[in-house]
Amino acid sequence: MDIFDQTEWQKKIANPHWYFEVPEMIKQLRALHDSARDHYEIEKERIYDFFERELAAGNIALGSAGQDFDKERKPIDTIVIHHTSMKPGLTPERLSGIELLRL
Repeated sequence: MDIFDQTEWQKKIANPHWYFEVPEMIKQLRALHDSARDHYEIEKERIYDFFERELAAGNIALGSAGQDFDKERKPIDTIVIHHTSMKPGLTPERLSGIELLRL
């Protein structure tokens, strides 16, 4: 059972409210994790591949207007180094795609 239809998601990401669809996809992915671990890993990689590629290509509708939160930004005084369990060679685009979904 494939829970991720790339053709459908290409349509969805053009809509500025595409992210409303993510919780249901994550719910289905988690259910797959509990029932078919190998298939879960395949689906998760398909989803991450898609969002990495589409984000890098500029095909995901992202906000372009709104409050400028940068004007309130304070100088950097701390750096946090985060360890990830991802495979070596993680690209910035893939990390951005993963974090975009998790937000």
